[in-house]
Amino acid sequence: MITGDAIHHPVQLPRPEWYRAADVGPQASSQTRRDLIERYADTDRMLLTGHFAGPTAGRIVSRKGIIRFDFVD
Repeated sequence: MITGDAIHHPVQLPRPEWYRAADVGPQASSQTRRDLIERYADTDRMLLTGHFAGPTAGRIVSRKGIIRFDFVD
């Protein structure tokens, strides 16, 4: 899945409420991130991010109750 502008930085996965000034609708963008996390965390679904520094592919995982991005080389 290509995330486009839904996620700008890996830190937004454990903190989906953090938004950028470019987010026209901060509440909607935060909810979109929450929805992505809920739908794809701990699945085999590969995400291709448009704004992360390389590598940009990976999966959303939860480890010890913390959501993070597991980069794939």
